[in-house]
Formats: sequence, C-alpha cells, structure tokens
Amino acid sequence: MDEIRIVFWEKYRGRNILIKKFYPSDNMRGWFTGYVQLLSEDNAKYPIMANDSQFLSAFDPFPGGMTFLDQLQVVSDNDLYAGFDTMHWGMEHLNVFDCVKALKQTIDNLNK
Repeated sequence: MDEIRIVFWEKYRGRNILIKKFYPSDNMRGWFTGYVQLLSEDNAKYPIMANDSQFLSAFDPFPGGMTFLDQLQVVSDNDLYAGFDTMHWGMEHLNVFDCVKALKQTIDNLNK
C-alpha cells in the first residue's frame, strides 16, 4: 500500500505551505508535492485566476509548473491551494528544501 506523509508544514508571510512525500509500494522512487495557500485578496488581484498570465507567472518557481488548484483535505480552512509535484522526468534530484524554496518564492511573487 502506498504511503503519504506530510513532511513540512509552516506559515510563511501569512500563508500555509505544505509538502507531502509519496512513498509508492511498488519500490518506485518517491516524490514530493508542494502546496501554497491562496488568499481571498489573490482573487481580487487576479480575478481571472487560471486564465490570467500574470497570475500564472507567479507560479514560475514551481518545478514542472502548477499541477493542482483545489482545496486540501488535510487543511480545514476551505481556501484554495495551488500545488506542484516532482513526479516528472529529471526531477529526481529535488529534495524537500528545494520544494520549500519554490513555495516561498511563489508566495513572494504573489505578495508583490
């Protein structure tokens, strides 16, 4: 059975950042998923959201681009979260610190 663990969770500049690590049961390499909380003021700043190139450019630090935009079940705030995963070719070298850095850079972009 696959295992999923939360390996990092903190508040950065008023937003939750969360990283999960997936451990597949079939001995495949594990991978990370990283998430950043979107706030109501993001919707005011970027009203078109997913179709807005300025909004999407805030997520340029995400390895492999944004692959998730929804609520997180493990968080009870009902806010949207944007996320990425490292289950892409060439991302085997990324670690939790790389993911934290990408999430914090994204928050800095969103807060500009």
